[in-house]
Amino acid sequence: MAEPISLPSIQRDPAATLLEAKLRANLNDTEAWLVYADWLTAHGDPRGELILLARQPRQAGATKKRIAAIDRSEAWLASFVHASALVSPRWRHGFIVETSFHGLPQVEVLDALCDHPIGRLFRLTYLQAGYNEAKPPALQALANSAHLSSVTSLDLSHNAIGDRGVQALASSPYLSSLTHLTLGSPAGDDDRITAAGIRALASSPHLVSLKHLSLSRAAIGDEGVAALAGAPFSLERLSLEDCGISDAGVRALADAPQLASLKHLSLPDNPIGDLGAHALAGSRHLASLEHLRLDSCNIGDGGLVALAHSPIIAHLKTLSLWNNRMGDEGVVALANSPHLPALTELSLGHTDVYDEGVVALASAPRLSKLRELTLRATQVGDGAARALADSPHMRSLVRLDLNHTHVSSSGARALLASKRLSSLKSLDLDEIQVYEEEIEALEQQGARLQTLYISGME
Repeated sequence: MAEPISLPSIQRDPAATLLEAKLRANLNDTEAWLVYADWLTAHGDPRGELILLARQPRQAGATKKRIAAIDRSEAWLASFVHASALVSPRWRHGFIVETSFHGLPQVEVLDALCDHPIGRLFRLTYLQAGYNEAKPPALQALANSAHLSSVTSLDLSHNAIGDRGVQALASSPYLSSLTHLTLGSPAGDDDRITAAGIRALASSPHLVSLKHLSLSRAAIGDEGVAALAGAPFSLERLSLEDCGISDAGVRALADAPQLASLKHLSLPDNPIGDLGAHALAGSRHLASLEHLRLDSCNIGDGGLVALAHSPIIAHLKTLSLWNNRMGDEGVVALANSPHLPALTELSLGHTDVYDEGVVALASAPRLSKLRELTLRATQVGDGAARALADSPHMRSLVRLDLNHTHVSSSGARALLASKRLSSLKSLDLDEIQVYEEEIEALEQQGARLQTLYISGME
């Protein structure tokens, strides 16, 4: 670190305080910058000249040299006693306007930064705590701090804050700007968030701006989901991974008019089954969905058929059904659905899909916008590969994953020679049914691709 250089210690007057507040609210306020530059210069602060020089429309070589001579940001930072707590600070004219921290920042560090000359324009907008860094006392202190009033994104996903931590956040009067909240429990931790914590969150009068909520490995169950479904905030994105949710919890979500603005819904690793899929399919409020992730949800053909016939998928851009029980019956229904004109990504990896299902997908004109198709670890073979290679509807396909399938060199050659797969850039053929001596020729045939993974039988 550079040798410390202290900036002039200036007693701020009301005019400067007002200017700093305006700039924290809008760093692109040119008029406020110019007025602030005059104030700094009048008080002997070199950053006044720095602001004026940087605002010149064309910077000649001499001007750039002068800026370099004045701007001593690293040396000014070295004069801050807590400089080691800051990670990758973002500077503007000699002021730190944003920074990350090593761990969850202590309130006294934030106070000191805002009082230091380099931190007068600092505004805390994003907080992410590393693994088990959000200890209860520090989290409680932070929740009681006005520094949170400008935070829009808070990520505590690798911290076991439990219900007590959630309740501290829910009761904080300073989180009215929060739009993104990510919570979870480290694997194996016993202090998991339960329905009690979610009830506190859902009833908080302060989380009025919350749009994105993500919970992972939380023990909230159907009771917690019901509390969320009745919460007053208007979510656009909801992710509930491994939260012990059954079809009853999904039914609560599906019946919630407050979720009419929801665009992303992710429910992986919850045993919702076909009944849960039916509940989603019957929803009158989830018509805005654009991204639906139902990986490892124990959904079979019946559930997928219900979704295929439902208008809630009319705006879907991505649909992920990784590691479910469905086979060709459900996939054929999906291919024949009249509700999928916008789909660009489809994941059917680790399902029981055979060639019949993929032939139906390849024959579906409504899937002409599909850019990514994942069929990894399914039962598909050369019939599926040839159907995709010959399809007039797969011209937009950019990425195709057939890793660990029954495709042989014949199917691989058909894909690599296809003129219709003109947009294809990435093809995964690892662990397919080809011999080692065939791989070099296939790699040469796929030279036009940006990425080709291929391996086969020993």
